[in-house]
Amino acid sequence: MPLVVALVVSLLSPLQAGAARCPVAAKDLARGTTLVAADIVEGEHATCGQHTVPADSLVGRLTRRLIRAGEPLREPGVVVAPTVTAGQSVSLIVQENGVRITMQGTATSTAMTGQRVWVRLGAKQRVQGVVAGRDLVIVSDTSGTS
Repeated sequence: MPLVVALVVSLLSPLQAGAARCPVAAKDLARGTTLVAADIVEGEHATCGQHTVPADSLVGRLTRRLIRAGEPLREPGVVVAPTVTAGQSVSLIVQENGVRITMQGTATSTAMTGQRVWVRLGAKQRVQGVVAGRDLVIVSDTSGTS
């Protein structure tokens, strides 16, 4: 009888015992690591769930904390990397009434594409715009200046 029990137990995969398949860390990942394909493997884990990030969208994401090997890669531990960071030099494009002006400024906070960010133009002038890409902020309404 113990042989039959051992055989049944060996046939039951972890997936059937409550685990699910999802992307997991291939090795320990330090906080602030930008994920590359070699950091990601498919694995089984009991806590794979709704916050697990799809494997095809993980490369380029950023770890916000230490993630141990075999741990599921999910939010909020893994997030989209910011497009603009505080203190970074950005190209600022101001568009109003058909006029387009391009200038350099310094982002005052960290933001992702589509988010609003303040850009410092000089000692006393700031303007708020929307992050449009890496190092690029667009201002279409100049009423948000200070």
